[in-house]
Amino acid sequence: YNIEKDGEVMPEKLELVSWENAGISNNFIFRLALDDIEICQEQLEILLDVKIAKIDFKEHEKEYEHDKFQKGVRLDIYIQDKDGTAYDLEMQVGENEKEYLPCRTRYYQSKMDGELLAKGKSYRYLKNTIIIFICTFDPFGLNLSKYTLVTKCVEAPDMSVNNRTRTIFFNTKGDRKGLTERQIAFLDYVDGKGASDEFTAKLEERVKFVKMDSGKKADFMTWQQELIEQQEIGKEIGKEIGKEIGRDIGKVEDIIEMLKDQLPLEKISKYTQYTVEQIREIGIKHALL
Repeated sequence: YNIEKDGEVMPEKLELVSWENAGISNNFIFRLALDDIEICQEQLEILLDVKIAKIDFKEHEKEYEHDKFQKGVRLDIYIQDKDGTAYDLEMQVGENEKEYLPCRTRYYQSKMDGELLAKGKSYRYLKNTIIIFICTFDPFGLNLSKYTLVTKCVEAPDMSVNNRTRTIFFNTKGDRKGLTERQIAFLDYVDGKGASDEFTAKLEERVKFVKMDSGKKADFMTWQQELIEQQEIGKEIGKEIGKEIGRDIGKVEDIIEMLKDQLPLEKISKYTQYTVEQIREIGIKHALL
């Protein structure tokens, strides 16, 4: 079974931390620390190694509405600058289903694009989007500290396709070759090595400041309790799904035996609650019809 919280697959065994020991790599603390708009902008500029336009809109835990047929999405930190570029900044600690992280970014991208382009507007108005994941593990196993993914042409690898999207994965455990000093200092800080430059010192002070708020501490404890509850719910759901799968397997085996005995499909349907069409598909699959 997979248990999800805020769109992120959680580990089967949660390793909860105390409020006092929670650091910048904790999603909750990360969101609080970057709630300061100046720190948030500087953080983006360090990770992208560019000067970005002034932040025009920022929202942590941005949630995209969905209907019952669509998976919901909640972004850690969503930002738009005054030029309209949209950024999604994510802290990723758990390695569960890390091979599907690119699929996750694809889905996030689709949700962001759906909101950025108004109905009836030309695609020319679709703005730039950048999704950034800060991972405390190597997402692709090449020991790089930074993986930048863009659209390329298979037949012409040197040709870039400017669809105005970019996804960047940072790895706190990788080789620091090719990174700026400020990027190295930040990744080292996330990796628990302490503040080593002006920005990480500022970030550390910000973390200490937000942790002085007793109300935030209560919110943090509630957040962790929700994780525990969702994990327990997920376990129970997993057990029920397992039982249901077992019952279905048993029914299919019964259907196969009844088909071998050449019972009418309508009678098998009555006994098993499967439709005649479902039974026919089973029969064809097992070369009994």
